[in-house]
Parts: sequence; C-alpha cells; structure tokens
Amino acid sequence: MEVLGFVCIPNWLSILVIVVLLLMMYTLYKQSYFRSLSIPGPTPIPFFGITIDIGRKGLHETDLSLMQKYGRCVGIYLGNIPQLLITEPEMIKQILVKRFPDFTDRPHTLEDSKFMDSAVNLASGEHWKFLRSTLSPTFSSGKMRNMTPLISQCLERLICNGRKMSENGKSVEMKGLFGGYTMDVICSTGFGMEVDSQSNPNDPFVVNATKAMTANLVGPRILLAMIFPDFQMFMRGIPLMDKSAVEFFIEATKSVIQERRSSTSNNYRDLIQLMINAHKEQDTKTEGHVEGLSFDSYKKRGLTDNEVLANALMFLLAAFDTTSSLLTFVSYCLAVNQDVQDKLRSEIDKELGKVC
Repeated sequence: MEVLGFVCIPNWLSILVIVVLLLMMYTLYKQSYFRSLSIPGPTPIPFFGITIDIGRKGLHETDLSLMQKYGRCVGIYLGNIPQLLITEPEMIKQILVKRFPDFTDRPHTLEDSKFMDSAVNLASGEHWKFLRSTLSPTFSSGKMRNMTPLISQCLERLICNGRKMSENGKSVEMKGLFGGYTMDVICSTGFGMEVDSQSNPNDPFVVNATKAMTANLVGPRILLAMIFPDFQMFMRGIPLMDKSAVEFFIEATKSVIQERRSSTSNNYRDLIQLMINAHKEQDTKTEGHVEGLSFDSYKKRGLTDNEVLANALMFLLAAFDTTSSLLTFVSYCLAVNQDVQDKLRSEIDKELGKVC
C-alpha cells in the first residue's frame, strides 16, 4: 500500500493500524457516557477503565478514595462497562427501598449460558419476582431454626478437626478447614446430603467447588466482556467457571432431584425440596423466561426443571467461597486482635456457658 505515492506500507501493518484506531474509537465512545451526563469520576484508562487501580489498591481502598475525591455519586468504568458508585445513604435507600420497582434487575455484566439465566440472581423482571417469591420461604427464621441441629453436627466436626490439627504444633490452613465445614453445611441444609468433606480435604465436592469458584480475573472471558460489553452474546461459548466442575455439580444435583421425586418421604425441609414441591408439569412454551409473561402466569406454571437445577447449583456455588472466606477473615482478625478474641470468648461463656 502506497502513501503519498512514495511511502510503501505493508498491507498487514495498514490493517493493524486501522484495527487499533477502530478499537480506540470504540473505547473512547464507551468511556464518554458519564462525561455526557456531567457525572464526575476519574479519567478511565483506555480499554481497562479503573480495573488497574482496583487490582493495585483493592476494591475497598479504591472506593474510599473515589468517594473522598468525587463525592456521593461517581462514574467509573470496569473496562468499558459504566458503573455508578453511590455513597450517599439516603440515595441508596431510595434505590433499594422506596424506588425498588424501578431497579429490580441486575446488570448482566458477565452473561453466562442460557441455562444459568434461570438462577434468581441472574433472572430479570417478572421472572425474577416469581423465583424470589418461591425461594424466599426457605430462608425464614423458622426454617433456619430447623436447620440448627444439622449445622451443629458440622460445627462439632469442625472443632474436632481443628483440635487435632493444632495438637502437632504446626500452623493450620484455615481456608481449607473452613472450606470443608462450609461444604458440609451447604450439602446438609441445602440438599439433605451427608458429605464429610472436613475429614477428607480431597472430597470431590470441595475440590470441584474450589475449581468452579477459582475464576481467572484476567482470563480471556472476563477481559473480553469488559472491553467489548456489546458483544457478550458471542462470548457465551467461553465458560466463566471450570466446565468439568460445573458438570460435576449439575450431575450431583440431578441425582438428588431424581432421588427425592422417587421417594415417598416428604420430611425434607431444605432448599431442594422446596423447589421440587413448587415444580409442576409444564407446557414447554412457558419454559424459562418469556417476554411479557405476568407474575400470575409464572405462579400458575410453577418451577421448571431448569429453574430447579440452576438455582440449586447457584446456591451451592455462591455460598461456598463467600462463607469460607468470611470465616477465614474473621479467624484472622481474632488471631491478631487478642483483646477482641478475649472479649468474644467471655461473652460466649456468659451467654452460652463455658464449653472449653
């Protein structure tokens, strides 16, 4: 390719320059959204937005510095995806309570398979409302109290394993210890399954849950979704989670559902049983989310097989890493703040009795 009649540029280089220019125009256009609305915020890095700051300082420190510098409403970008950071309590109350009907749907920042669109945290509109109203009774105070004996059994195993590990004087990897405990609680209270993953850290449930939740934050799927949010429909073939791990939990959940449906007992009071009880034979035309379908119509048809499976799988995966990480952080904070640990111990002894 000749330029001005005397400079010869290779075709591949010309194409590369054009592609780079188009990508820059795309990212500059996507990152002009908040500027056009006069919403303050940091100048985003092309393609990456604010993600580099989050990786360097962490989400908490980044949000605090943005609030201090820009005020109660800040426009930021995760890659090329606009995100509105709100720090004003009254405004948050307006969104979450008073005007909640206007803000029910979550943004599909990372769209996954159509199968997972039936999970309550990914559903939208009347479909979400139907799933939420069906699943909420599982988490009532009465249902939680009924699960106390199951949780206590898992807790006894946790205490026993912790004592055994501490007897040799070696350090204990708390994330793994709490991971086994969390998996035992989820399986018993959510699925009525006895899984002693605490005694066996290589239990398939723990191994596959860890694999499924260890998403690569700089992997191609997430990077592409952040840089090209308008083209996520073409990325669904790239999995967010380890495919073999997800398939393991799908098969495990299917086996529980089949066993429950063939059983004559109805003494289960867990999540999976509630969803099975809400299941009805369907007209396939109303399977999953249907645009314009009313809440009453969803209630009439009950839960579909996909909805039972997707929400059971989401409950298992979403609860595992979050709970085990929280317990790990709590144990660390107690370990490095002896005065707080002593205060907690004395309050437990006072309210529940001295147990050790």
